[in-house]
Amino acid sequence: MSIRFILGFVIGFMLGASVALALAPQPGAATRHQLWEKVKERTRQESSIE
Repeated sequence: MSIRFILGFVIGFMLGASVALALAPQPGAATRHQLWEKVKERTRQESSIE
């Protein structure tokens, strides 16, 4: 691999991560809490079906 490819990859990764952080709708802790609540809700629904 050439140094230009590696440099381009690193710069692209940093730009992508920066944009993702800037456009995130809510903090990571809130997202994890929301996902965990959905998992618990789905688990309750599945256990009530059986």
